[in-house]
Amino acid sequence: MTDSSSPHNMFRAMSNDGAFRIISINATDLVRRIFEWQQPPASLEGHFAQLLVGAVLVRETMSPGQRVQATLKIHGGASLMADAQPKGVTRGLLSNKEEAGAFELGPTTALAITRVLFNNELHQGVVSTEAARGVEGAISDYFQQSEQVASVVRFAVVRDEDGGIRHAGGFVLQLLPEVTTEVLAPMTRKMDFMPAFEDLFDMFDGDARRVVEWVMEDVEYEVLAQETVLAQCPCSEQRVIAAMTTLGRDELQDIVNSGEVMEILCDYCRTVYRIGAQQLKPLLSVS
Repeated sequence: MTDSSSPHNMFRAMSNDGAFRIISINATDLVRRIFEWQQPPASLEGHFAQLLVGAVLVRETMSPGQRVQATLKIHGGASLMADAQPKGVTRGLLSNKEEAGAFELGPTTALAITRVLFNNELHQGVVSTEAARGVEGAISDYFQQSEQVASVVRFAVVRDEDGGIRHAGGFVLQLLPEVTTEVLAPMTRKMDFMPAFEDLFDMFDGDARRVVEWVMEDVEYEVLAQETVLAQCPCSEQRVIAAMTTLGRDELQDIVNSGEVMEILCDYCRTVYRIGAQQLKPLLSVS
């Protein structure tokens, strides 16, 4: 199930001297679509939107061709998860919504980021969360603690007059090994005294490229990639049927004999698949 998104809403650039790398994203359509699927309570919308933006930025920064999952575990057993996959495909999941309650980041919450390495092994980093620094701060800590990369992370979730999402996005600026004191000092001052990013992003009308231009305006740089990120769920009837091969032959036979039509709901995009005897009969020949 796919949601279309404006082309080129993610930009990756690097300074010509190799000192800085920036990835900027407009995730407005992505966040809106996943909110339609998951219907998060108002208390979780801001955290969820930032988590979705953060997962995409981590993937684009550390594992562009691999998968990244960011999970925010909260009290009562509820959790938020963002699943950022290659080619800009992202989905999200709110588990145990009824247990989320009035939610605040703090000592009882943690952010876990799991990414697939190029050798297909899993790498996971877990960082604490603080109410004052939000998901933005936790993602920044992840880059520093788990990846040993000094990074400036900024997210924006801008509401319209009705409380809906007008703009959602963010950027990560990273210091690379070639950085020198001469170029670091002015960039540090710029980051320290930049306006509130939500105001800046709103002024730019959510344009991710304008964010790159503003951050990098005092250095020579090159845009290395322009990509599209979108909300998409890879579920399909074929995948649902394939998953049912894990059932025993006897159980499959019972379902076929009953003539029952099973309704299977995708937790991510809320699509309902109706699977009946005709679709399951071929499994009996291979089970």
